[in-house]
Amino acid sequence: QFDEVIQLIHSRLTEFRDLPDLERLFNPFFLLLAQEYAGDIVGARATAQQMLGPVETLCQKDPDNPNFASFGATSIHGA
Repeated sequence: QFDEVIQLIHSRLTEFRDLPDLERLFNPFFLLLAQEYAGDIVGARATAQQMLGPVETLCQKDPDNPNFASFGATSIHGA
């Protein structure tokens, strides 16, 4: 089941150029979680590495937002 989810999220990220910014941010996060649950640690780490820049930017823009802090911690954990 996770393989289908991974394919769906990956295709949305690569095929659709006009995704809303929020979806473009959270889809890699969901991809990371699906990869971890599927046991694809290498894929999850690669996804986490790609997410670090945007997540760090969010955390710097709004350092008191607990959602971004949690999001960043999960991404860094995957890296």
